[in-house]
Amino acid sequence: MDRAEHRIAVEDGIKLVAMLRSCGFDVAGKIGLEIGTGWVPTIPIILWLCGAERLYLTDVARYLDQQTLNLARQNLRLHADLVEHELGIPRSVVEEKLSRATALSHFGFEYLAPIKWDALSSADIDYVISRAVLEHIPSRDIPKILVEISHVLKPGGLLANIIDNSDHFQHQDSSISRLNFLQFSDTTWGLICSLTDQQNRLRHSDYRKIFLSSGFQILYERRYVDPGTLSTLDQLKIQPKFRTYDREDLATLTSYFVLRKPA
Repeated sequence: MDRAEHRIAVEDGIKLVAMLRSCGFDVAGKIGLEIGTGWVPTIPIILWLCGAERLYLTDVARYLDQQTLNLARQNLRLHADLVEHELGIPRSVVEEKLSRATALSHFGFEYLAPIKWDALSSADIDYVISRAVLEHIPSRDIPKILVEISHVLKPGGLLANIIDNSDHFQHQDSSISRLNFLQFSDTTWGLICSLTDQQNRLRHSDYRKIFLSSGFQILYERRYVDPGTLSTLDQLKIQPKFRTYDREDLATLTSYFVLRKPA
């Protein structure tokens, strides 16, 4: 992660807290679960700073270690002013807490990698978060994961998601469109993903349907439609399967959802 990516991680962690708060939910004193923590646990530390009692961190493989934990601590120190401004936690408090917490156990974190759903069956999870994770899961597997989440989540518990709907290859190659991947057939795109990074290409409306069909209620729903991408959409040779979507749905590059498990 470069410096810009580190700041984006802090901003997204703040957004997740704000999304939950907008639904009347405070993470303070609550037990949470993060789907797909990755290498640098910046967002879990933000939740800890907000008073989260305990947080289960999960990945399909083990990425997080002491070095990346320290990197996350350093990142939060670097952006302590942003945390203070957006979350109301004084910079001095952020720095003091981070100076004392140096191990996963100090934060109340338990790292499950690979994830073991059975180990979470009695964890009393109040809320679940994911950031830039769902787009990497094959579409056929998302309902299965939502079933697992529903099993471990308390009745009335919340699931907050930030989803990056853009072509992730554009992150490294600015010469291509942020919707470049919509020009490939399923066969070609499947081959590309088998060699590199899985991206399911689902659009905002697809996630909405999956969430509702999985029995969750949508409490919060926002989307970011990129004006530049929208204006250049006609220049792309969009595959037939995507031509049934409206233009704003195609050009929605980020989706924000908070879901509720029925009580």
